[in-house]
Amino acid sequence: MADLDIARHLAEWGLRRFPDEDSYYAWQRQSLSGARLRLLQQTARARGEAEDSDQAFYDLAASPDVLPVLYSQRYGYYTVLGSAIADALAGARCVLDVGCGVGILTTWYATRFPDVTFVGIDRSLKSIEMARKFAQCHQLENTSFHHCEIPQHDIPGTFDAIVATQSLFQSESEPGLPSRSWTTFERDRDDRQQQALEERTGIGPRLDRLLKALVVSGKVVLFEKAVHPGRRVLFQRAMEARGCVPVAEPQLLTYSELGERVEDGPLYVVERSPASPVAAFREDVPQNLQESIETRLARIWSGQESGPPDESSLYENHSFAAQEVWRQLPDRVVLRQQTDEEADGRQRHIEYGRCAGKFFYLYWANTFDQRQIVIMDRERSALLENYYSEAIGEP
Repeated sequence: MADLDIARHLAEWGLRRFPDEDSYYAWQRQSLSGARLRLLQQTARARGEAEDSDQAFYDLAASPDVLPVLYSQRYGYYTVLGSAIADALAGARCVLDVGCGVGILTTWYATRFPDVTFVGIDRSLKSIEMARKFAQCHQLENTSFHHCEIPQHDIPGTFDAIVATQSLFQSESEPGLPSRSWTTFERDRDDRQQQALEERTGIGPRLDRLLKALVVSGKVVLFEKAVHPGRRVLFQRAMEARGCVPVAEPQLLTYSELGERVEDGPLYVVERSPASPVAAFREDVPQNLQESIETRLARIWSGQESGPPDESSLYENHSFAAQEVWRQLPDRVVLRQQTDEEADGRQRHIEYGRCAGKFFYLYWANTFDQRQIVIMDRERSALLENYYSEAIGEP
């Protein structure tokens, strides 16, 4: 029932669901003129280049003609996240939605919970104006919207629940905390490094401002782009330092974006020093070595799987699990390797070698959790050695 309700709500905003990119971009070209499309593309490319470039993008996105076209890309995001956060808001009486944008989800929550007061804040004045217009047209008397940028501005009021979705950790290119070395996913605890990153990314000052607006027994629902372990650990340690503890198991959310599977989050529900915490922040990285991977490798070692005629590999893995595959390579012999280390301790390791007697591999790892392994047969081993030479900068 909730899925049906949110589908109706998104339709009221003019949003549509598309199964793939082709159908979406065909509709985009029909809906927007060439001039508007070029302006949208230019504004999107400029994001991050200047202090006000992000705001210019979101101001344009709030235009009546652009809004449904642009935000339809995130239809799956709104459907999955909206339902998950609505469940987490049970029992709240006064809710702040930080970075509410044009109010798509804020007005959904207000519709779901007519007896709860909702306040949305955003730094884009055009987005706030659009949110107010929608709320007025749909007679949502339990919600209001305010132009506010944190941490620069004071938050209007206090709340027993605060929602922040992809609004605190805005530096998408920031990889977060590096691991101890290229051989592990574990992070040292360095208070100075943590504080410096909190200031640089803004998550520290923003969290401080939010928590000042939270009543003592209140909860915070957070959903940031923190799938990457370095970002996740940085964000979790920032919450820990402020006394925030999970009261529900943090969970990654999966949704479809124009036919592509997206894993996002995690979704956190935290309180400050709750009487009965039911979960804990985890810093480990799941390896997810599926049986299909092990079976595939066993077939390669036994010679049941031969190499393709082109330059394709016998096996490739670009996930965290590549590290465990590398460790378990049978009869591994390192032929060439190089580890580069920068002044701040960041490392990159590249290794070319032989395994299982007749196969060759290239392994790549760094302190920002990137792992990659490629395995080829003897006939094409020169390709891997060439890749190795290029990676280390040999002429």
